[in-house]
Amino acid sequence: MAAHLNGACNMRFNKYFQVAEMACKCGCGFGTKPGDIDERVVWIATCARIHFAAPVTITSACRCPSHNAKVGGAKASRHQPQGALNGASSALDIKVKGVAPAQVQAFLDELLAGRFGVGYGETFTHVDTRDTPARFDY
Repeated sequence: MAAHLNGACNMRFNKYFQVAEMACKCGCGFGTKPGDIDERVVWIATCARIHFAAPVTITSACRCPSHNAKVGGAKASRHQPQGALNGASSALDIKVKGVAPAQVQAFLDELLAGRFGVGYGETFTHVDTRDTPARFDY
C-alpha cells in the first residue's frame, strides 16, 4: 500500500463523500443505509482524492438490479447487492478532475498492490473489492 497514505483514508463518509453520492440513481433507497456499500471502496476513492489533490466524482455506486439492467450493467455487476458482503455493493466508478482514467488506474494499482478489481474507460475509473485480482478496460 502506498506508504504516504497509510492511516489517512480510514473514514467511511467524510468531507469528500456523502451517503447520497452512493445511492442508486433510480431512487429506490439502495445505498442510503449503513452496510449498503463496502466501506473499502469508499476508502479507495478517498485515497485517490487525497493523492491527486483533486475532486473525485462518484459516477456510479450502488445499483439495484432493476437500475443496473436499465443502464446496461453486467448481469453480475458488483455495483449490485453482493451476497458475500451481506447485500452490500462492492464497486464504484469515479472521475478525478483533471486526471486521465488510465492514470487513476495506475495509482490504484500501486495503492492496492494488485488486489481487487480495477478498470478504466474513456471517462471513468472502476474499482471493486472482488476476491480475485482483475485489471481491465472498457
